[in-house]
Amino acid sequence: MKKSIWSDEEIENLLRKLPSIKSETRAEDVYNSIRKRSDRTRSNQRIWASVLAGLATLLFLFLVIPSFFNLNENVQLSDVSKESGSEQYSNFTGEDRSNNQDKNAADYEIADSFSENLSEKSTQSTDEASIQMERSIENNDDSTYSMMQQPEVPIGKALYANELNGMANLTVGLVTKDGIVISFTFKLPVRDEGQDAATLYNEWADRIDEEGMGLVSYHPMTGNFSARGETIFFTVENEELYGQSSSAELIFQEVLKESFMNSGYEKINVINRDGLPAEIGSFEEMKPIELSLESKGYYIMKMESGKYHYVPSHQSFLTFDAAFEAMRESPNDRYSAVIPKDVTASFEESGDLLNISFDQELIPESMGEKDLLPLIEVLLLTAKSFGYKEVKFENVGLDSLDGFLFTHPIAVPIGINKGIIE
Repeated sequence: MKKSIWSDEEIENLLRKLPSIKSETRAEDVYNSIRKRSDRTRSNQRIWASVLAGLATLLFLFLVIPSFFNLNENVQLSDVSKESGSEQYSNFTGEDRSNNQDKNAADYEIADSFSENLSEKSTQSTDEASIQMERSIENNDDSTYSMMQQPEVPIGKALYANELNGMANLTVGLVTKDGIVISFTFKLPVRDEGQDAATLYNEWADRIDEEGMGLVSYHPMTGNFSARGETIFFTVENEELYGQSSSAELIFQEVLKESFMNSGYEKINVINRDGLPAEIGSFEEMKPIELSLESKGYYIMKMESGKYHYVPSHQSFLTFDAAFEAMRESPNDRYSAVIPKDVTASFEESGDLLNISFDQELIPESMGEKDLLPLIEVLLLTAKSFGYKEVKFENVGLDSLDGFLFTHPIAVPIGINKGIIE
């Protein structure tokens, strides 16, 4: 290394001769200057970052959108090719067709997969609904049919078909403490599989809580029910039990009639264990009990608990008009009329449909909805006894009440008073 021509002493002397350097710039000014330069640098970085991000987005869209349109075009081409089949390729030579298929094979596969995935979710709920409807039709599901006919489920004292939802039902004549027989139809906790009324009674009658309903404990009856042809047979075990008095004999017959009146059978034969006609009380031999329907009006009977039940009139009527007129007055102290005397109506039938048009619009506010519901139901029950299937009410004053849609025909009840066996 080359030796310096300056000695340490000479360097020190030269440094002492240098003039002193002074600056009037404050430290704060120097700091602010540095911070401004730093801010400009960061600002420039953010601007360039935004620019680069925008360019990247544009580049992404430029690359993706054409592919999307090509995919949609391939989907359409795939659908067209499936419909046209060999006609679309008839204009190509064998070599061109081969090249074209090789070129688009992957596109067709993607398009088919895309189309299937797109349609699968959109049709899933529709398929499930169709399957459910088909199953309901195959199983003869009354609830589905009723729901199609009437959107809402009536909430009344009587029992309606669309309340069952495919469950079985049992009609039984129950006895009040003063010896009046009232028909109840119970919804059972088993599916309706075409069981006959006799089988259902033998299996479920002991589940009826008559005492809990404020009634006499009369069921199950002592004996066994069976059905053959158009006849219900009751094999009674104790003939003396039901013939202790004339009133007991009448109650016995009324219970049987009310229990099987709407079961589809024509008569009831009461027999002993030997298969012969039973001897009940004053009856030397019980004659068959006819189950022919009778055209009757309906009233309400109030119980000690404050509840009420529907009961048929003792009298039969030739016309619905005559029954309506009679139902405006109470026939005795136990039966109460629910149709006000000042309410009049006209009636017109069309096949199984009965049209009831009130002459003056009913005023629910004045008569009360609690009174309007029994009025509607006794008319429905009366229509049922005359063989009608539906009733259309007009001039009611309401569009609906407790599930009854007065803008549509209403199906008549299947049971007079509703009960449920759990």
